[in-house]
Amino acid sequence: MIYVGIDYHKKYSQVEAMDKEGKTLARAKLLNDEQTLKRYFSSLPEPCEVVIEACRNWQLMYDILEEIDEVKKIHVANPLKVKAIAAAKIKTDTIDAHTLSHLLRANLIPCVYVPKKETRNIKDILRQRMFLVRMNTRIKNRIHALIEKYRISMPDVSDLFGKTGLSFLKKCNLPYPGNLLLKQDIEILEALNALIKETEKEVLNLLNEDERYEIARTLPGLGAILAGVVILEIDRIERFPNAKKLLSYAGLVPTTYASGGKCYHGHLIKQSNKWLRWAMVEASWAAQRVSPYFQSCYRRYLHKGSNTAICVLARRLLEILWSMLTYRRPYEERPIVKIHYSPSPSQKNRLKASCQV
Repeated sequence: MIYVGIDYHKKYSQVEAMDKEGKTLARAKLLNDEQTLKRYFSSLPEPCEVVIEACRNWQLMYDILEEIDEVKKIHVANPLKVKAIAAAKIKTDTIDAHTLSHLLRANLIPCVYVPKKETRNIKDILRQRMFLVRMNTRIKNRIHALIEKYRISMPDVSDLFGKTGLSFLKKCNLPYPGNLLLKQDIEILEALNALIKETEKEVLNLLNEDERYEIARTLPGLGAILAGVVILEIDRIERFPNAKKLLSYAGLVPTTYASGGKCYHGHLIKQSNKWLRWAMVEASWAAQRVSPYFQSCYRRYLHKGSNTAICVLARRLLEILWSMLTYRRPYEERPIVKIHYSPSPSQKNRLKASCQV
């Protein structure tokens, strides 16, 4: 087996092939096109294992390598952990490729999880939808700023950007250049709304037959979009042997510093799946409004602040979701039963005696 390290860049890649004894067999600077890479790997005498780092647009190189017959296995390395394992004072593309191939040969590559191509495609569509929603929010904020700037008296409507509110905005006659800016912002807003609906429809069609999606939808707080985000970011629940591993992956556990017999807990860990954490926090705000159980969980920690309480609730939601996906069971909420304790006469006497002592 030959071990190949690829230092991937936008236009080219530095590639180094190494045998099992650590001897460099070939070193080259290649263009990132399929034919060039196929010729390089076909020139090697044995099948290959390849490692690339999880950098920007790594999926493009990963997809090309999957189509090459000589490449038997592809590893995607965590760049931060690679740097911690093999940091160098002098950094060049050649050194990086050599380091990756050497770590691969020694079986020291800190790999990241790579979902299937179909899953990655749906994730891209969902993230596009989230990008469009953020742009939509920015346009709405610009319209609010125009309204305040020109002191427009708005009708009493629950949603300024609903049918009635938009109809009123289109009829507003503002001094120049306000009328031009308002017209353009409304056109952008309507175009974004149409694109958001289109992407939502595409995602729902792709996830409609997924059993995990149907199970996740039963959990309070997880709507059609958030359930899709959570399921796709988790992907295979089997890769998390327990709920604690999933909580750590989502970044819903605090940083810990223990030394000299003392232990300190800080903010939530930063190295995590930001999309999964965002989805669970958003779901928590909705869950505490619609579920008595989650509302009681939220109020139990509300004295520590709303942000702390919602993070605790997000942890609880994710723990329950792990059980639901692991055992393939939908969520079932049971009514909260308050138990009124009434001690017997003998228990009352013992309690009175202990109080007197």
